[in-house]
Amino acid sequence: MDCPKSRAVNPDITKTVDPRLRGIPAGTVVAGKYRIVGEIGRGGMGVVYEADDLKLGRTVALKFLPNELTNDAEARERFVHEARAASVLDNPHICTIYEIGEDTGKGAGEGAGEGGPGQMFIAMALCHGESLRTKVKRGPLAPAEALSIAAQVAGGLAAAHENGIAHRDIKPGNILVSKDGTARIADFGLAKIAGEARLTRPGTSVGTVAYMSPEQISGEDVDARTDVWSLGVVLYEMLTGRLPFHGENEHSFAYAIVHSDPEPLGSLPPGTPAGCGPIIEKAMAKGPSGRFASAREMAEALALVMAGAGFHAPPRPRPAFIRIALPAVLVAAAAYAVLSLGVPGKIAAVLGLGGRPEARHVTVFAPSVLGDSAADRAFAGGLAEYLRRKLDVIARRSRSWITPVEHLEIYEVREAADAQRVLGSNVVVSGTLKRAGDNLTLTLDAVVPAHYRRLASLPKSDNIANIATWQEDLVVEVASAIGLPPAPGDKAALAAAGTTVPKAFESSIRGLGLLTGPETPENIDAAIAAFEESARIDPSFAAAGVDLAEAYWRKYTLGKDQTLALKAESQARAVLKANDKLAEGHLVLGTVLRGLGRMDEAVREFERALAVDPLSYDTQIKLGSVYEDTRQPAKAEAAYRAAQRIRPGYWAASSYLGYFYFYQGAFDKARDEYETVTRLCPGNINGLINLGAAHFKLGENALAEAAFERSNAIKRNPDACANLAVLYYYRGRYADAVTMNEAAIGFGMGVYSLHWGNLADAYHFTPGNEAKAAEAYRKAIELVEKELTANPSDSHLLSSLAEYLAKSGLAERARAEIAEALRLKPGDRSVVLKSVLVFELSGARPQALEALREYVGLKGPMDEIAKDPFLAGLRRDPGYADVIKGKSAGGTGANTDITKN
Repeated sequence: MDCPKSRAVNPDITKTVDPRLRGIPAGTVVAGKYRIVGEIGRGGMGVVYEADDLKLGRTVALKFLPNELTNDAEARERFVHEARAASVLDNPHICTIYEIGEDTGKGAGEGAGEGGPGQMFIAMALCHGESLRTKVKRGPLAPAEALSIAAQVAGGLAAAHENGIAHRDIKPGNILVSKDGTARIADFGLAKIAGEARLTRPGTSVGTVAYMSPEQISGEDVDARTDVWSLGVVLYEMLTGRLPFHGENEHSFAYAIVHSDPEPLGSLPPGTPAGCGPIIEKAMAKGPSGRFASAREMAEALALVMAGAGFHAPPRPRPAFIRIALPAVLVAAAAYAVLSLGVPGKIAAVLGLGGRPEARHVTVFAPSVLGDSAADRAFAGGLAEYLRRKLDVIARRSRSWITPVEHLEIYEVREAADAQRVLGSNVVVSGTLKRAGDNLTLTLDAVVPAHYRRLASLPKSDNIANIATWQEDLVVEVASAIGLPPAPGDKAALAAAGTTVPKAFESSIRGLGLLTGPETPENIDAAIAAFEESARIDPSFAAAGVDLAEAYWRKYTLGKDQTLALKAESQARAVLKANDKLAEGHLVLGTVLRGLGRMDEAVREFERALAVDPLSYDTQIKLGSVYEDTRQPAKAEAAYRAAQRIRPGYWAASSYLGYFYFYQGAFDKARDEYETVTRLCPGNINGLINLGAAHFKLGENALAEAAFERSNAIKRNPDACANLAVLYYYRGRYADAVTMNEAAIGFGMGVYSLHWGNLADAYHFTPGNEAKAAEAYRKAIELVEKELTANPSDSHLLSSLAEYLAKSGLAERARAEIAEALRLKPGDRSVVLKSVLVFELSGARPQALEALREYVGLKGPMDEIAKDPFLAGLRRDPGYADVIKGKSAGGTGANTDITKN
């Protein structure tokens, strides 16, 4: 590709430019323990030698990197981080990294070349075999060999992607094939840092053009799907012996990749399975969203073809959307916030999977609507939500669970593979809906996403006048198809609170679709109208009455119209007056009462809900939350643990418990819970963010940074960027903190006051940015005040407001806000810590020292107090040493403000 600086052209678009590297003589001892045997290869990533490990008695490969990849301290740090992250990969199709080292040149002797002072190297397993590049140069591979290599590489990539690591430079030159046919991927962890370095090196390209994805060439953010594209190109080349795009030079070649269609596959070698073409086409879709969602998904498709089962692209269902009704974001660190806390037979042999799973972890997508009717889309979304609710009644008996609709929005889950990777689902239900006049045609498909094995296809066609019969029939059919056959007692539970009037049921389903769609005033108003219509048609339809109460409450939360809060409470009580054994009614009423600050009444309603339905996971979670609000940690922990027992193996239950422990300052326990989350759902970016936050609070900064980077590698996101900024801030790298905070804010959606407060702090300590700091604090104040409208009694938000006011010089108002926060939550370590900062910045040193004394008495961790640059003056005060005298070293950080589930 033409370089914008030198416009030098690389004549071989399948090869990365080789730097000029000198060799290390055989016999040279590197880093005191590796004796060079000889050079075995070189390329753009450096020179590779075979070496004897003199201490462990094994043969290894040593790769020495070009100086431009690690030419300063920061680049070196990034390289070490990338390689360390890759070193956790343990997969038979990945060349294992043993060590990241630096040779000082001592004992290397004259002419050591890459072994000179400060030269970075990687020690890795010596993977014997032939480069796939060499094999392909001889011509097309036999179809069975090509598919085997592609499947093995996809499996290795899947293992890496599920650990949050993308390769970014998949090409035949980075794939080794042994004599027994085992394929291994080399150079994990190097492509990203190499790309960053080469951006400043004239005459070289980032990656290897022939195998780069369109988004990589265009300089856009890339994720694991760039590796899917590259593997598609490699498979194309293995089968045909040629590349899918052509050009006279890198520039024209890159243009073709971005703007042109690949050359048709044409006739493939005899014996090539018919499914190969569709796999290559899907892998090489121009847009990432059109490709396999993950390498795991591609591996599964390849396995199906190898097993003779064929392959076709599965449908791409679209979810309904709902505003999150769960804890929203994890970690704010005192003065500086850390955001977020989160085949049977032959095919089974290929994938290493068994048959139908025992416990069902089910995700239900809204059926795709054939047509453009908004009413039909609302009906489809409501039907999906109705299925989720009723399937949950059956699922809890077998310790299975159904994904709540809000998780589909939060994690942007739109495909079966995403549901498995991000949400831990092992069964996915999706389909299509068509309405023609009074006739409805619904087709639902239930699949196991691990290998796209279809459990069942359920076609259903009926007149809308019969829709009320779907209340039970549809649920029973779906439940039976996914291996959750209803027990005799479930039939009554499914019929409870229902209706026999078709129009009433139709309206309520439409209302559910609107309520679980985008949370706009218009949608909620339409949902209210639909539920009111249901209640008018059939006043005994209790489920619609409960949903109406929830819709009133949702509308209240948008605008704080007190009449809507009263209507929500009144409606819920009216439903319960008619039937006080309706658990859903007590749950909604408890939610309303909690939101109005009437905690004791809320607890009573949640306890009544549990008395009716003791296996309600949602009620235990809400009960735990209200116990937290009322400072009853033992009861809160018991409720969260009860939720875990109801849904064992459910990642969200561990996430809630981790959130609780985090706020209690039990960061080691929080870390353990979030490790469980990431084990159950390796692709859950918020789980990784929360895990990183716990590591940060424990002083495990390298592990924290690795977790944040893994989250960003899966999908670049504002919370991971903001948390990385925190790490830079506390290291005194304020300019880097500014860059990362600006990146976080640049996402637009999901930006909170904490992001702006963090940015303001970084500006504050960056010379020449005083005006920017003042503006950022103003924006943080504006946003936190907006956030407070949803919950004026949130002590953590009030203490953050006090902090930003103090940093803006508004001392009197800052002291008033922190006093209110302390009144609302006396003894809360996070609020007390904020009060130290507010008093110090508002010129009240005696009160700051007294607040510090209280914080020490609460056994608050001291690390942030010891390093916060805003508290430098306080630390110099003689009274500071008196206060902390006898304070033993604790964990890192204080309690926090926000968590992400």
